[in-house]
Amino acid sequence: MPAKLDRIKDEALRDSLATAQASLKSGNFGDVVHRSSDAYVEMLRRDPDLVKGPMGMRRILFYPRLSEAITYFEFAVDSLVREGV
Repeated sequence: MPAKLDRIKDEALRDSLATAQASLKSGNFGDVVHRSSDAYVEMLRRDPDLVKGPMGMRRILFYPRLSEAITYFEFAVDSLVREGV
């Protein structure tokens, strides 16, 4: 089974999150947060229906709040894989 990051279909988003993963390992936590957030927002921008209805509310309410960089990274990767981006 491929690594979760490798299961992201969109090449640009996958590459950006791969860079975020490298930034996490090197301690550049600001880059991790920015890249992870940007990937998540791009997923929602591409499919606005993802923010509609009860599941849409969950996608907004469960977004990490002022947390560790790893939380942002894992949340973004899980969300993109789950939505098939």
